[in-house]
Amino acid sequence: MSNRFAVATIGAIALALGLGGCAPEPTVLPEVVVDRPGTSSLDDDQYVVALRATQLAQAMAWNTGDFTIAPLTESTTAEGIDSLYRHYFSFTFRDYEPEVWVGPAIWAPTSVDETSEGIEVTVCLPSQDRTITKSSPETRFDLDAGRISTYVLDVADDGRISIDHENGTEDACDATTAEITVFAKAPTPPDKITEGEIRKPLEDS
Repeated sequence: MSNRFAVATIGAIALALGLGGCAPEPTVLPEVVVDRPGTSSLDDDQYVVALRATQLAQAMAWNTGDFTIAPLTESTTAEGIDSLYRHYFSFTFRDYEPEVWVGPAIWAPTSVDETSEGIEVTVCLPSQDRTITKSSPETRFDLDAGRISTYVLDVADDGRISIDHENGTEDACDATTAEITVFAKAPTPPDKITEGEIRKPLEDS
């Protein structure tokens, strides 16, 4: 197993989602609890909070196999959703066990800057494995062994914030200021997933 995307949040978010002509139903992102508070001065920055909420939606899509949820389609580009779906599909149906995230990925924000590309949120991603399977129910992480990565965020005219892309590096960093959280309701990895259970990305997402 490996870290396919970083996820974190500070709470639960409820948004309306209408599909297939049905009446809108609430999509509620998983609640998380804090095992260890973060100590970065940037933890409350609006762009850090937005990045964590967006990545939580990505984690929910992975854990449920549903890539049509409103929190995902409203905060991630169509290309980003397609990439996430392809990773999920490839991993799930190519001789691997289905896996789920037990909590948001761990990372510590190190800077937030406005550039010509957009808002850049630079973080320290520690070595980590936050997913579990039936046969591998343990997770691990090393806050002392991190690498620098930068997420470029796009801010729309209506104020909506979404991830445009990520620039990863091999530059070492220390993530000991990172917040550590887990989902309040621990997800259970399934024995098997069929293609019929997956909700593929929307054509116009």
